[in-house]
Amino acid sequence: MEPALGKIELKFCEGLVLYSKDSWIEWNLNTHNTKGAVIDAVRNLPYKGGHTLTGLALKYILENSFKAESGSRPDVPKIGILITDGKSVDDVLSPAQTLRDAGIELFAIGVKNADENELRAIASPPEDTHVYYVAEFSFMLDIVEGLSRSVCERVSELSREISGEEVSAAPSDLLTSELTVRRFCVTRPADL
Repeated sequence: MEPALGKIELKFCEGLVLYSKDSWIEWNLNTHNTKGAVIDAVRNLPYKGGHTLTGLALKYILENSFKAESGSRPDVPKIGILITDGKSVDDVLSPAQTLRDAGIELFAIGVKNADENELRAIASPPEDTHVYYVAEFSFMLDIVEGLSRSVCERVSELSREISGEEVSAAPSDLLTSELTVRRFCVTRPADL
């Protein structure tokens, strides 16, 4: 996962919760301030095998990660990216829905033995931008660009929603008329 982080330009706060049969905060949203610090922290991540209690981890994230004391800020989009390499042995539907209802946008990445239906149940819609699957951890680089683009686009959209900024739709009532093969004129009916 470390090479994948090297391709991401960090302009946000990130926290990390690890889980298997237990969940724990590896670092809070306000722990690391540079990409280098995050990469160093990833290099030292422990791998703890065991049962995959994804539902418990999702509940833990809601109760512990998106809080002011963990570095969460009001009026800032909340994004959760779940990475799992197995099928959960507990319920994920209810905790995932509770997170989404709390305004947390969820992305799900499955590796190796992850259950793709479970990933779709966890992630926020639409699944084509919020669900990813790779056969091995070494293939994480293959999804970095698409995942980064999807996360950044959602952060921008959510930021506009939070700030109340109007997003004007493209006009749908334009009239065009061809002047030459390479030139045309565009007008709105109201301008006629």
